[in-house]
Amino acid sequence: MRLKRAEEDAFRKAAEASSHAAVCKTAFATIDKSLTAMASIRADYAMLEQGTAFQSTLFGYARTLVRLAEETAKPNADRLYEYRDSNLPSLKQGLFSAAPIYPRLQTALLADSLSAYLEENGRCGGISDHQLAEKVMAGKSPDKRAAELVQGTKLADVAVRRKLADGGLQAIEASDDPMIQLARLVDAPARRVRTIFQQQVEEPQRWAYGKLADVRFALFGTDTYPDATFTLRLSVGTVKGYEENGVQVPVWTTFAGLYRTAKEHDYVDPFNLPKIWLDRKNRLNLNTPYNFICTNDIIGGNSGSPVVNREGELVGIAFDGNIQSLVWDYVFSEVQGRSLAVHGSAILEAMRKVYDAGELVDELTGK
Repeated sequence: MRLKRAEEDAFRKAAEASSHAAVCKTAFATIDKSLTAMASIRADYAMLEQGTAFQSTLFGYARTLVRLAEETAKPNADRLYEYRDSNLPSLKQGLFSAAPIYPRLQTALLADSLSAYLEENGRCGGISDHQLAEKVMAGKSPDKRAAELVQGTKLADVAVRRKLADGGLQAIEASDDPMIQLARLVDAPARRVRTIFQQQVEEPQRWAYGKLADVRFALFGTDTYPDATFTLRLSVGTVKGYEENGVQVPVWTTFAGLYRTAKEHDYVDPFNLPKIWLDRKNRLNLNTPYNFICTNDIIGGNSGSPVVNREGELVGIAFDGNIQSLVWDYVFSEVQGRSLAVHGSAILEAMRKVYDAGELVDELTGK
């Protein structure tokens, strides 16, 4: 937090001393106003629109079906963004997933979230629609209401979900499925709070963010990294170890360490190695680097990104960060934060000697 405050203070001072002072003042005032608006709807938005009051895969299916019927009846441009034509294939892939549903788990999750909903509903400044809460609970305790909903719904059946989706609004309105009825009950208030969030929080913040990003670039140019926005960007870093609890963490692991760690944990999941790796251990050069760490600034969504050296050669593939890098969502620090990558040598060694893909390695390396 000190790093972030110092960073923002430096930015504000630089902006105030520049020709961008008025723009920044307006942008920060807009953010302040949006945060005040968010504070007034936070509980309602989380519970009703984000669905934390109804933590159940089955409720998620019900809400999707209810909104799919209503939104696809509108022109594409007028729909909620997740129901626009460009997003429908992935939405339907999730809706019609054959993943198993575990009723006892669904009941426990739903009962717990309904309890939280009732608690929040009774707090000053929280959800204040007691009539809605009464309708949601239907005179029952969270445990009994959750059991009633999960046992009564047929939405665990993919065929049922498909039939409701194909039937459109008419099928949804005629459905007596309790989970569909619950989704319909809370949909209007959820949409209302979503509209407030979009108009008073999301859109103003997006506008202000754009203005501040423009000013930051005008003031600092390429001296600072742009934020990760799911667009292409480069990050320059160094392969570098760090100290944790008085112990120096090395910059890379090896195949020898892989086998040693698995043995130390008696090959119990998640340290169990595939049989082919055990059978072909003697083929491998156990000193081959396996994973390495570096100071490159990464974030969720970067997994699979190529790591290249200064000559532009592929040397690894980023796949994770250490626990200290979790703060990078908010502020970057390379004191202990590191990104993790699988070493290119490990990939080639495994392809040749474990997976018998030598010809592919020859093609990749030009040998």
